[in-house]
Amino acid sequence: EHLVYTIQSGDKMGALRALLDRRDGASIIVFLKTKRRVKQLAKQLDSLDYPVGALQGNLSQSARERVMTDFRSGAASILVATNVAARGLDFEDIGQVINYDLPDSDQLFTHRVGRTGRMGRSGEAVTFITVDDERKWREIERGLGKKFTRRPWQSP
Repeated sequence: EHLVYTIQSGDKMGALRALLDRRDGASIIVFLKTKRRVKQLAKQLDSLDYPVGALQGNLSQSARERVMTDFRSGAASILVATNVAARGLDFEDIGQVINYDLPDSDQLFTHRVGRTGRMGRSGEAVTFITVDDERKWREIERGLGKKFTRRPWQSP
């Protein structure tokens, strides 16, 4: 299932927390655009006691392996990541992918959302779209040849 929410930038963190709070222990990947944003969001979530790991390109091999081990074992069931986690890494049983920041292309969108619902398992992909994302989102939809149903984010 794919859920697309129009949202104000300032409401993204609250929306993310609402989604994370109903995760039922499922593994979740939250995608962001930049290494800096990954570090910031992971730090925020960690300070709120979410079991989070951060994966981005500047990590040493040993740090990357530690993050991956924690994510696979469930010690950190939330992975905040750049596109480095969108391809080439094999994860089983990802319950949800959240596009906190919109990807730059329809191919990256496909790789990101393809992390969930694999091998016959169910999964959910969520994409947040702000006013600033409108043009890019139309390009992604055009590239995919698909129009997604959008709804405004409603706080639970």
